[in-house]
Amino acid sequence: MITWSETRQRLNQDKQRLIDSYAADNSKKPVFMILNTSYQCVFLYRLSHYLYLRNRTSLARLFWYLNLLLNGAEISPTSDIQAGILFNKPLGLIITGNIGKNCTIESNTAIIPDAFSLESDVRSILPVLGDNVRVGIAVTISGAIKIGNDVIIGPRCLVDCDLEDSSQLWLDSLLIRSKPAN
Repeated sequence: MITWSETRQRLNQDKQRLIDSYAADNSKKPVFMILNTSYQCVFLYRLSHYLYLRNRTSLARLFWYLNLLLNGAEISPTSDIQAGILFNKPLGLIITGNIGKNCTIESNTAIIPDAFSLESDVRSILPVLGDNVRVGIAVTISGAIKIGNDVIIGPRCLVDCDLEDSSQLWLDSLLIRSKPAN
């Protein structure tokens, strides 16, 4: 179970990653970070997840709903997202799964479990993303699949099978059923 101290550490790492992305783009850092939609989305998710793990499901659902209303991001409090997450423009995010460290996820992305699975253990049907994964705009990752570390998934891809470490998947790869590009 995650502690409040660990939640704050993850938030600090998320904030630093966002600041670093602004520096890389030569953009001006926001004055009030909590008003930035990317940070606000992560902040509300972290509160929701922390409360969910403490069986405060009503409060967890309130923060989940606020995130949906304010940012258009539906990130389940049951999802386990490691530190350093970066949501570029979080509008249209749907996430129910486990995500590793230092991942970047663009807008209109769905990371969802297999809805038709008859497994009794919910954790066995969740998608799992490794560390340093970059997910492009309008990507759908569906089912009980595992995405390795350092994977790049291009825009508008449908991922329906496991991807090995350091794979790249682009739209032209869809013609071969989401196999990693070599």
